[in-house]
Amino acid sequence: MFINERARLGIFRWRYNLAFYYKVALAFAFAGFTGISAQLNFYLPFTPVPVTMQVLPVLLSGVILGKHYGAMSQLIYASLGALGLAWFAGNTSGIAVLTGASGGYIIAFIVAAWVIGYFTDSYKEARSKLSQAVLMFSGVIIIYIFGAAQLSFITGMGAREAVLKGIFPFIPGDIFKAIIAIGISSVLLPEGSYAIEKKNFNSKLLALSTGGVVITLGLFWVSIAQIKTLEAFSLVSTVAIYSIAIAVFGFGILKSLRG
Repeated sequence: MFINERARLGIFRWRYNLAFYYKVALAFAFAGFTGISAQLNFYLPFTPVPVTMQVLPVLLSGVILGKHYGAMSQLIYASLGALGLAWFAGNTSGIAVLTGASGGYIIAFIVAAWVIGYFTDSYKEARSKLSQAVLMFSGVIIIYIFGAAQLSFITGMGAREAVLKGIFPFIPGDIFKAIIAIGISSVLLPEGSYAIEKKNFNSKLLALSTGGVVITLGLFWVSIAQIKTLEAFSLVSTVAIYSIAIAVFGFGILKSLRG
């Protein structure tokens, strides 16, 4: 490790005990990091969603700032952009961006940062490399789900087209960003307790259960896309089957958090 355990514990105890206004200042700093990352962008010819570097600061904001201030950093980014600060992708701004085809991804940044920060703050075991890998990829998936759902709703795309244009083109790049985030978190995160954390955490069960939820959601999207008409029985039975599967995996997630 580049930073020894004592130093890592010191950094995170310092962060945990910071005064409120310093934590808010850090949240603004990460909002700026996200805004700068948004300017490293390009568009693919077949999708209205830009490729950017934003996923990296989003993932790291949860790790470094924790659940509340990590989510706050992304809320600041979304809010100031909506109010006119031109730091969305391509130097754009305005509420129309948040309500447009790519706005779901920005809204999801807030949720992803909170989820990553919650587990990192709450469980020592969540700071292992395996757990961080699960959290980072879960954050990416949260962004995909919100983003593709709004893309589909705003543009009128079917589920299959929304997945093909709003998720698949971004997977290679986001895997790379998640790996960078995992590497940084493994260097910074302490193995010991730096605050008041919960003790019980089953990282393997959480990984399996989270993977099950992700696969189930993916299959659900594919199944819905293949329903040619909104025939009530097909729709209800499909939703029911996948809801049961998600409930089972959801129980596994809850159980993993209790050890």
